[in-house]
Amino acid sequence: MDGGVTNGADVVLRPLAAPGAWRMLGFAWRPNTPRLADYRALMPVLEQAMLPEIV
Repeated sequence: MDGGVTNGADVVLRPLAAPGAWRMLGFAWRPNTPRLADYRALMPVLEQAMLPEIV
């Protein structure tokens, strides 16, 4: 489920099991990061990936 990302961390992952369940995610970085342009380019990609699929 986590791809090993939480190995060794004191974290518990729980699936969202209820129909209609949702979550809010945040993305933060230091104001002086040298990768600001990278993060700004990443944000629209993440937003698009999280849009619900309309069938």
